[in-house]
Amino acid sequence: MKLKQEVNKIKLPKNLHYKSQAGVLKAKSEMGKPKRRWTLIAIPTIVAAFALLLLLFSNLTGMLQNGDIAEKEIGSSIAILRIDNTDYVLDSNLNSSDYTIGDKIGEVKTKLTGNALPEDNLSSNYLEVGTSIYFSAENKDIILAKGKDKNEYEVFTKSSEGNFNDN
Repeated sequence: MKLKQEVNKIKLPKNLHYKSQAGVLKAKSEMGKPKRRWTLIAIPTIVAAFALLLLLFSNLTGMLQNGDIAEKEIGSSIAILRIDNTDYVLDSNLNSSDYTIGDKIGEVKTKLTGNALPEDNLSSNYLEVGTSIYFSAENKDIILAKGKDKNEYEVFTKSSEGNFNDN
């Protein structure tokens, strides 16, 4: 108790609160702003990501221009039928019931395997040997093909890309 009484006897200046606030502000200004360490990591990361995107984009553009992607796509997923040095591609968006069977062209002589592109007349990388091939009566650029075990004709259209082997 005695100590408390002694402390209460000490006279404090009226502006002590303002002086202590001013001291704190002065100390903060002398210390300077805190360093933002995140900028040391964020800026190089952003620059590296941007450079990687540029590299990826330029590589993809080069592949498209050189035809590397196109050749892989053609070799692996487009059904091609070659008739008299003209390539026809399977068009699953067309319905065979919209066409009338025209003149018979012949039958598939060779079925290729793997990523090979048809080069010979009446060869395909999709149709089985013996598949019957017909012109459409409505349009000579439409080919109808019917395999022995199939109920419906498959519709092939003249390739808008030209002949795949000529590229």
